[in-house]
Amino acid sequence: METLFVYLTDRQMANYFRDKKNLMDDFFDLKEGNTCKVDDSNLPQNNYFRSNAGPITPCMVTMLLSRSLFDEHELRVYRVYT
Repeated sequence: METLFVYLTDRQMANYFRDKKNLMDDFFDLKEGNTCKVDDSNLPQNNYFRSNAGPITPCMVTMLLSRSLFDEHELRVYRVYT
């Protein structure tokens, strides 16, 4: 069975993910077909992120689709390997 993570967001959250200090730019702007690691070592350590994200399961993700949409929305589709 294949696991996909589909994320649709607005400009505000896209800007949050692209801000280098939040450590999410490599994940959010990953090029289609490229893979990266997701675990506690490369995610924001601040309380805001941790309280909203919940438990982190270490995994690898591959970007399948990255699109800018109407009204400044962003769509990301990742394949997840645990």
